[in-house]
Amino acid sequence: VRYCITAKDASVFVPYGYERYEISQAGRGQKKDDTLADYDVYENKNSLPLGYSYDSIMKKSDYDKLTAVQKQQTIMQCAVVADKVYEDISGVMNLGHPTYTDTDTDMSYKTGKGVNVSNASNASNASDASNGSIDIDSENAQITLDIDCKADSEIYLVISGLKYGKIDNDDGSRTEVSFVRDGSEKKMVIYSENHPFNHGRGDYIVNLGYNKESGSRSITVTFPNTGVFRYDSINAVCQPMREVSAQTQRLSADSLENVNIDTNEISGKIYTESEKILCVSVPFSEGWKAAVDGEKTDIVKINDLYIGIPIRAGDNDVKLTYSTPGRKAGICVSLIGILLLMMAVVFERRKAAKA
Repeated sequence: VRYCITAKDASVFVPYGYERYEISQAGRGQKKDDTLADYDVYENKNSLPLGYSYDSIMKKSDYDKLTAVQKQQTIMQCAVVADKVYEDISGVMNLGHPTYTDTDTDMSYKTGKGVNVSNASNASNASDASNGSIDIDSENAQITLDIDCKADSEIYLVISGLKYGKIDNDDGSRTEVSFVRDGSEKKMVIYSENHPFNHGRGDYIVNLGYNKESGSRSITVTFPNTGVFRYDSINAVCQPMREVSAQTQRLSADSLENVNIDTNEISGKIYTESEKILCVSVPFSEGWKAAVDGEKTDIVKINDLYIGIPIRAGDNDVKLTYSTPGRKAGICVSLIGILLLMMAVVFERRKAAKA
């Protein structure tokens, strides 16, 4: 993501690699101190272009076994493709063997008034928290987390199997849990199982910010509403950022150039010295069709989201065109419906004239 917008009071939580960016009154961007009244715009110095390429692949079935933190490291090193696609192209592509640098880190907690925490180990060391619950008996109750952070790393609070509900009868409730670090605040919205907006999600990752220096970080967690939070596990993870810039450069080395974006069409050129998969950062849809050097080419879904196009070594002219799936069939059905309606009108008029 090239840009992100955050409230001024949440600057600590801006992800690694982003620099503050001002939108001037003339509409031209310059990195300065003064920006929008209540929000800041940040630009990612490690953003990827619209089209970048991978020289290695991983099966989705293997990818699905990874933790969320490992998944984000994987897609910076190799393309994730469906198992069938993997079998079809594994003979001409390198097989991905990503390296993972994230580690669990020590985390302890202190509870405030109105908070009762129970877990399988009944330990105040939250690194051991599993199969437990957090009972909130009073509004705006707080827990203070102390997390051991490594230098040049982001820290994540990883929560699995989280469920929220009122202590008594819960006919559908919503709460916003806030996290405050060094004066910056971010919020996480959670719905109970009976809430109409509940989407069945139980796993969460809260990015608690980048740390240039090592040391302990204090996070205040505030629960504005009473209720019970049940979870399978809670742990803190440190993710070093030292490889991000190099990984971005490798992916961007062979990228789509001379890009032209028109209505329902994207085109460009790319040169590679080996077989690769071009990733176009556009959500995958069956409505997209690809041609490389004028020849129709099948597209694949990569990284569970984007358009992937296998390309050969050398120069490649790539063209993507979009047509809404079912559009032609819909037009035909509509025309047939109009024709039948016209025939019915003519029939009724003739029938009336004979009468």
